[in-house]
Amino acid sequence: MNIIQNLLPHCRAHRGWLIAGALLCTIECVVAFWLKPDYSGWEETPLLQLQLPDDGGEVAVLGHSFHFRDLPERLTELESQLSFTSGEAGFFSRKDLARVHAPAVEFFFFEFEPGSPNFINDVLGHAPEVCMEAGGAVLVATHPTREVVIAGQPLTIRQLEFERPSSSGRFHVFRTTWLPEGSFYETYADGKEQRLQRIRGALKGNPRPPARTLLAGMRNFASREEASRVFDELLVRRLALKAP
Repeated sequence: MNIIQNLLPHCRAHRGWLIAGALLCTIECVVAFWLKPDYSGWEETPLLQLQLPDDGGEVAVLGHSFHFRDLPERLTELESQLSFTSGEAGFFSRKDLARVHAPAVEFFFFEFEPGSPNFINDVLGHAPEVCMEAGGAVLVATHPTREVVIAGQPLTIRQLEFERPSSSGRFHVFRTTWLPEGSFYETYADGKEQRLQRIRGALKGNPRPPARTLLAGMRNFASREEASRVFDELLVRRLALKAP
């Protein structure tokens, strides 16, 4: 009897912990259900699309002919690094000059469907200046952002210039990220702003919207103005908003 009496307080203590644990699990389940993201609101949202020429086709830009090559294997190389759903990768180059001197444009168009697991890092992060400098390039100019309008929606474009110690000439890097109207995320955010966006996203149930990112690297252009015009003609003018 004494043994049983001695065990009763311990049983009551364990029962209290079990009840507390059960309540905590219940609260967690209710919160998770309440904050479960609902992506149905974007099912009919027009999405940004990039309409490219046929592989091997020629495109006339500013009086010059650019040859297009589709490079899907470049996307395959990045599948383990980024959480994009699908996309495009390709290369435009002029054929009337020697390859070492010919203006060329390499680009990626990443498509992120709603609920991307690494939305903050892959859509809003990966600043070109960080990635390029990690590869040995030196940032020499950051130009003011500019806006273009696609089907009534503004799209902000960044343009940066880099130099590589082992090569002559400058590299021009362009980046733009599209998010649907009504998204509270900012497409260009520093580390502090990204942390704030993580917090706001968590409070709203992590509503990761669909997104699109266009990234282009350009070489052998005489000036940033020329690079900007060619970027617009080859890629920006091929962007359109279309229903899924």
